[in-house]
Amino acid sequence: MDHACNIAVARYKSDGRLDQTFGDGGITLVDIKGTDDMAHGMVLQPDGAIVLAGTAADKQAGVVHPFVARLDANGALDASFNENGVALMSEVDGAAQCVTVLSNGVIVTGGYVAVSDQDDPGQPVAHEVFAVMAHRPDGQVMSDFGRKGLLTIDLADEATATAAQPDGRIV
Repeated sequence: MDHACNIAVARYKSDGRLDQTFGDGGITLVDIKGTDDMAHGMVLQPDGAIVLAGTAADKQAGVVHPFVARLDANGALDASFNENGVALMSEVDGAAQCVTVLSNGVIVTGGYVAVSDQDDPGQPVAHEVFAVMAHRPDGQVMSDFGRKGLLTIDLADEATATAAQPDGRIV
């Protein structure tokens, strides 16, 4: 049986009960692309908004795409963030594994992307490299960050954590 997996976000009260004012009975289901979606990272913004980072599967193409999504403090997708609350990097095969929000509101994700090995025909078609992606506070890709919002380092690894230093540098 083929089915889609959505992302579930729940908010609890300090006594462990679901917060009924959040989402639908304390839970919000997020559907990024209609297939298998996974959140790998989450961060709270000072205004109570929730930023998610993860992957959305494209089963027909056999790839996954990184995404950033923002929920408002009540658990609904934030319509003012990119398009319908989701910034999907559909031109990239890879994943956003972690997320940090800088003091200026810029959203930085770390993960991996698949790159082509066109220069070496003896190698597999693609390999994964360390990647950092940046989005403006409204969800738009920061085209002046790296190359069209994407910075890659040819390491046979992936970014699994990101942090912001007080001076705005990204670790």
